[in-house]
Amino acid sequence: MSYAEITRDQKYSAFVEDDVKNNKGRIINCCEELDYLLKHPEVNEIFNEHYLYETLTYATVSSPYYRKYRNYKNISDFPIVDKQFLKDHWDQIVIPEYQSLPDNREKYTSGSTGTPFKMLMDRYKHCRWIAGNKVFRANVGVMSHEKTLYFSGTVADKNIPMERQDKDNVYYINRKHLDDATLTEVLNILKKNNMRTLTAMASILEKMAHFIHDGKAPEWTGKLLAVFSVSEHLKENVRKVISDYFRCPVYVLYANEENGVLAVDAIIRCLEICPSGLPLNGEYIYLSKYVITHSLSASSIIRSIQKAGRSTTTLAISKSGSTVISQ
Repeated sequence: MSYAEITRDQKYSAFVEDDVKNNKGRIINCCEELDYLLKHPEVNEIFNEHYLYETLTYATVSSPYYRKYRNYKNISDFPIVDKQFLKDHWDQIVIPEYQSLPDNREKYTSGSTGTPFKMLMDRYKHCRWIAGNKVFRANVGVMSHEKTLYFSGTVADKNIPMERQDKDNVYYINRKHLDDATLTEVLNILKKNNMRTLTAMASILEKMAHFIHDGKAPEWTGKLLAVFSVSEHLKENVRKVISDYFRCPVYVLYANEENGVLAVDAIIRCLEICPSGLPLNGEYIYLSKYVITHSLSASSIIRSIQKAGRSTTTLAISKSGSTVISQ
């Protein structure tokens, strides 16, 4: 067994021990449940309906604001609210008993829409939030405890202690001004600290892409496994510049602070010479319009492509090993 394998096993053992001790094994259980649901989408639909109506019923019984919707028939009977409404009516919406649970976790939105917002999660929901990050990243080949840099302009508001960063192997850098000096600093941090992945908002990656395109970035000699874009729409030209520079795939996480990771878009790497107009051997093809995880089978991906009206003529293979035909 190699040193890397021993280290990985030690980290996993420490993770299991910590989860059992502090969370009653909830993170592991949530990871296993998510893995199962992603591999069985037909079951996922049943679970979704069950959890939706369980949540709506709980809200109408327990929340002072939602009690007037107690006789609801479906979700369309409920009002559509935004974050500002939730902030303005928090005292009427919040469930008093839930608000005072001793093991609650506070989560803050990024404020990318202009309205930062704080919410509460109980221990189980927080474990599910963590599990989503682990499972969806693992589905694209990035396993837990890979050393990660999270680059943001608002992360300082989260007040994450260094002890927690060391434990999670996720390190946070907060910079308000994205000038050339800051972007050079971030690239140096990635390389000197042997970071394996980078997570950043799409707007930050766009600034970095311009920096790279203008020839201001130093030659990249680090070894990133992947870059993850969050919070905002990522332009395809930005994605290509970042992917070419770091020589690794760029994934879009469909996620928010309230719910954690909901999906990761599909990436397929072409292994044969493709027809005219498509990438040659070894380049990446992104299906950015489709929310498809790598845990889905090749046939499921093909059906999703065909339903969208696309033909299927190019032999490719996903990073998980499923052969896919896609144009």
